[in-house]
Amino acid sequence: MRIFLLLLFFAFACYFNPYAYANPVIVPSADHSSAVVMDTIPPEITCPPNIVLNLANGQCDTAYLYTVLVTDNEPNPLLIQLSGLASGQTLPLGTTVNQFLAADQASNTSTCSFSITVEKDTLPLICRDPFTIGLGAGCMRVLVPAQLMENAAEICQDNL
Repeated sequence: MRIFLLLLFFAFACYFNPYAYANPVIVPSADHSSAVVMDTIPPEITCPPNIVLNLANGQCDTAYLYTVLVTDNEPNPLLIQLSGLASGQTLPLGTTVNQFLAADQASNTSTCSFSITVEKDTLPLICRDPFTIGLGAGCMRVLVPAQLMENAAEICQDNL
């Protein structure tokens, strides 16, 4: 994580040089002097709302498409994903927090985040009728869920 943050810092520092591009605007004043006005307006960033996705029976993960919007008073704002998964990637069960940073060339920044929660509809465990199991060497036998439960194929194996 430290290496990622260090690389992110260097990428950010190389892309943004406030001395090379700060969009100065010269504003004349009443006493005939002038002042340099720097861009201090941060970019506007809009994340989608938090969402809960329910998986259908037999489904153990899903993908979700989303869009993060960035606007700025100056051209070419930069959007960086700080955490989470990219739009369209496979989401596991549980909550994934996506965090984004928007920056302009004057080093003004804004952030936003949203969460995607993937839930599995719970199915009742339905055991099969009693049956006889033959034991192997050492009086042992390995069983898989499908041998014991009626609806095992519809349940994610990691959740048993």
